[in-house]
Amino acid sequence: MAKEYDNKRKIAHHYYVEKNYTAKQVAEMLDITPKTVGEWVRKYAWKQERQAREISVRSREENRDQVLSDLATDRRRIRELIMEQEASPQPDRELIRELRKQISRIDDAVSKWNKARITAQKDERVPLDIYLQVMDNIFDSLRLFDMELYTRTLDFQEQHIYQISNNK
Repeated sequence: MAKEYDNKRKIAHHYYVEKNYTAKQVAEMLDITPKTVGEWVRKYAWKQERQAREISVRSREENRDQVLSDLATDRRRIRELIMEQEASPQPDRELIRELRKQISRIDDAVSKWNKARITAQKDERVPLDIYLQVMDNIFDSLRLFDMELYTRTLDFQEQHIYQISNNK
């Protein structure tokens, strides 16, 4: 029974923290009380973890990529409107001029977002020495927790360090 309870807690963590379900939704999905989920949220600081994940480097990158994608979609839509106007028997020159101004503003925004993305990629990169220190801390904890599992990860650790060192 305790193992099933622990498994439900792990699944609840996944739904609440990573999938952004509410405590009530998690409780319904796992057939447990909302009070239990609420206790886990408080006891294990799931709310803080969820907030940290929301502002993580990856989410910021995804947000920037989404903005750029939206701008590209807008630009394409406006370009189609211009082409329709130009192909019509009586094109509205004022509308075409205004649409071209919008495209120019979008192009400027895309340029600025791309520059921000490049700058952020440089700023958000974790230095190799810090990365290796964190990795050492994690695997030291794993060694203390389960020596056999730690030993089985030694090849992985070596391969991962090599891979990360060559990418930094």
